[in-house]
Amino acid sequence: MSRTLPRALALTASALALALTTSACSLLSFGPRTSAFSMKVGQCVQLPTGDGDNVTDLETTDCSALHDAEVFHLTQVTEDERPSDSELEDMGGDACLAAFEGYVGIPYEESELDYTMLYPSPGSWEQCDREIICFIISGDGTDTQLSGSMKGSNK
Repeated sequence: MSRTLPRALALTASALALALTTSACSLLSFGPRTSAFSMKVGQCVQLPTGDGDNVTDLETTDCSALHDAEVFHLTQVTEDERPSDSELEDMGGDACLAAFEGYVGIPYEESELDYTMLYPSPGSWEQCDREIICFIISGDGTDTQLSGSMKGSNK
């Protein structure tokens, strides 16, 4: 899966860039880490840092603890052939934006929060990955962490 930035000026791509290329269609959750293929809406996570990291799982945490992001929507890509990165970013952006207000409680344009997503890489697509994961993140353009769940937060 790859990471995309809907508000490119608000975030630094190198600080949160993600790329997922795994060789399994489903991986099990374990301890404080969860497979990127097993994410659930409402999970709070710490995003890996670095540029071009290969990620198979994410550190999960209780939402009452400081965290980088919260899963707020999952959507499946239904195309037979893998769309281009640009098309996946558009699909994911549309899906994340459409789900944002229903999760946070206010429209995206009025929110202090932002979102980002993971989508299938060419390698993970070959291994049955069809899921786009939408994450809520801080919208202040820094590495500020979230505190508490953003569901219904009206932030």
